[in-house]
Amino acid sequence: TGMTFGVEIEITGISHHAAGVAVAKGLGVEPGYDATHVRDAAGREWKVVNDCSISPPGCEIVTPPLTTADMELLQNVIRALRTAGAKVNDSCGIHVHVGSGHLPAAALSRLARTVYRYEWVIEQMLRPLQARRDRYCRPVDPNMVESLARQGNSIGADSLNRAWYQSRHVTTYISRYDHSRYSGLNLNSHFYRGTVEARWFNATLHAGLIRAYVMFCLHLVATAADAKRASAVRFTFNTSNAKYASHL
Repeated sequence: TGMTFGVEIEITGISHHAAGVAVAKGLGVEPGYDATHVRDAAGREWKVVNDCSISPPGCEIVTPPLTTADMELLQNVIRALRTAGAKVNDSCGIHVHVGSGHLPAAALSRLARTVYRYEWVIEQMLRPLQARRDRYCRPVDPNMVESLARQGNSIGADSLNRAWYQSRHVTTYISRYDHSRYSGLNLNSHFYRGTVEARWFNATLHAGLIRAYVMFCLHLVATAADAKRASAVRFTFNTSNAKYASHL
């Protein structure tokens, strides 16, 4: 598809060094002196970093920008981490980033409106833990969606910024840790690093499930990019069955 993605995988149960060694094994390379920074065969850096929200011993695996051609490589890394003794618990999560620097503001506006419209289905399918939803992946702000809907596809980058940050209009200095990032759909990441971030996912070391998370995010962004319009009205479902509703 040409789209890029990255994944942040939070784990516990093993040290930073052991996690780095496992990443290197999954990549089929030697870990080197500093096992927390591993380069794959293509020269891309995979990092093992601190995250104070994870129960110790805990760390986060941060992939470089990848494409769907790298999916097997990502899954090999996940399997190697699990084999090395890595575990997940309620303090862990998974964040998926999709490259968005090339997308016009109108596409990102459609993405936000699409997520808002189908948020119930997304949350029922993924079932983020309530504590995680309340703190780290809050629902899309309806005030932002209303602002986006008024401007439609004529919206520009400056107006998208104003809608996301509301009256603050952050342009001079965009912080990675801006409080607006704690949304299921995080556009602060777009303004900070040129990716949109999805934060709904509970932690897992199931390689197939993580692949499904990534493909879901890629499809969501691609759909918004290709669409001509997007509704900002919450969809009313005549069923409580999320699996059925997701196919409507």
